[in-house]
Amino acid sequence: ELIAKFMKDNKSFTEEMAATEVDRFMMDTEMVDKYIAFEKRKAENMAKGADYFRESREENLSDPSTLGVYALWIGGGVGFAYFKNVIAAPKYASGEWQDIHIQLPTPFWINEDAVPIEAVSSSTDTTVTLDAAQEVVDVVSDVSSAAVDAISDVAPAVQSVVDSATSAM
Repeated sequence: ELIAKFMKDNKSFTEEMAATEVDRFMMDTEMVDKYIAFEKRKAENMAKGADYFRESREENLSDPSTLGVYALWIGGGVGFAYFKNVIAAPKYASGEWQDIHIQLPTPFWINEDAVPIEAVSSSTDTTVTLDAAQEVVDVVSDVSSAAVDAISDVAPAVQSVVDSATSAM
């Protein structure tokens, strides 16, 4: 029964492909549970009959908020189309309105031609730049020398741990 349903739902499936897919489907317990629940709901809904569906449709459409949402969407679509075709298009065609082109500035590190080097170098004081660079170099050298000292202090302890581990084997 499932193979026939798979073949009906997927016209390009051969019987062999459908059998393979049914086997794969049957291995997935979550999908089988959802399929069983769907079939139960479908049977319950069919038992309720056409009157039930007609009543539920009438109930939904008689709700003023539903009708308001429909009217809003339709009005918005008509209004947008009216503005685009009747107001904006003729003004662009006549040249009264023009396209908006916003030129964003390009950062100097992305495009070297955007900011001339002369403008950057003339606006900064070179002595301040050299002092700041020297401070950075000093901090980096202090950190690296501290790291070397820490490694030289820890190295004998690490070597003794390695020696004791190899002698224990």
